Amino acid sequence: DMGGTSLDACVIEGGTPSVEYEASLGDLRMMIPVYDIRTIGAGGGSIAWLDGEILRVGPKSAGADPGPICYGGGGEDPTLTDAAVALGYIDPQWFLGGEMDLLKETTLNEIKNSIADPLDSTVTDVSRGIFEVTLANTVGTIREITVEKGRDPRSFSMVGYGGAGPMFVPLLARELGAKEVIIPQAPSVFSAYGMQMTNVVYDFSRTELTPLREIDLSDLESWFDELEENAHTTLAEEGFEATNSRTERSVEMRYVGQEHTVEVPADGLENSSDLAERFAEQHQRRYGHTMDDTAEAVHLRVRGIGETEKPEISNLDEAGSEHSRIDTQEAYCFASDELVEFDVYSRERLDAGEVLQGPA
Repeated sequence: DMGGTSLDACVIEGGTPSVEYEASLGDLRMMIPVYDIRTIGAGGGSIAWLDGEILRVGPKSAGADPGPICYGGGGEDPTLTDAAVALGYIDPQWFLGGEMDLLKETTLNEIKNSIADPLDSTVTDVSRGIFEVTLANTVGTIREITVEKGRDPRSFSMVGYGGAGPMFVPLLARELGAKEVIIPQAPSVFSAYGMQMTNVVYDFSRTELTPLREIDLSDLESWFDELEENAHTTLAEEGFEATNSRTERSVEMRYVGQEHTVEVPADGLENSSDLAERFAEQHQRRYGHTMDDTAEAVHLRVRGIGETEKPEISNLDEAGSEHSRIDTQEAYCFASDELVEFDVYSRERLDAGEVLQGPA
């Protein structure tokens, strides 16, 4: 999610975002579950500046006021958005659907005077460099929540949203080797739409540091029942009927001697060997191997979910004879390292199943 001042990244597997059960607020540790979202100071308003002869981007941002140079609001420092204008990714005549004209010539002159000339470079090369520096900063953050946690980014799709996400994420996916990029239909308000789709969720836990071979399934069932009773009581107090409430069980497990745990789904267990097999599957998926060491349970968790009313989603029409191509314009291609002709398409005229040949 890339906006004006920051970029947020999170991994979602099987429809479930990654969760951390400890969070920090400044120097304070909080024992509450939070989605594992990583944030860096990289957005459309991030300011490009020179550290001697080294090009830097962010973390300082032009914000909404004065904003990027191209907005004409008084901004004097080149930003990622200004670089996007210089590279041809933003059409100055069609910004905000044509409601706002951008100052392209002023933008090019300011990038030239403040960065390109001191580096004895060109506006195009400097603008490309602004994107590449931002890309390098972002790739490191993505690898923290993928590669460093045993996940291969090449096996994931990437969703790009926020005001600047769709413009930037294809380059990020190319760098990480992701095979698919998904851009929502209204990316700049996708977070707000997500809030409308969100359920009410409460987490309940019980610590049971016990080797798996010593756990009796009836005891496990009793512990889960107690946690689920707490979950249903809390959801009822929130106004949710039983028909709109559900629970999910999981056990945090590890091999004896390990520090980190793996969360294992625990619904529908028939015996303790089921749990052992599920743990082995999750450990193999996360770390690429299993061991013969003794496995142990660490925490039992129940997630109480109150289902909220969701807005309906309509389907796009199937592609017809009318094409959505509306123009061509010159833009920088990172694949060929040069300015080339791009086809321009109207997003609102794209139909389901329509296939476009790039660069576009």
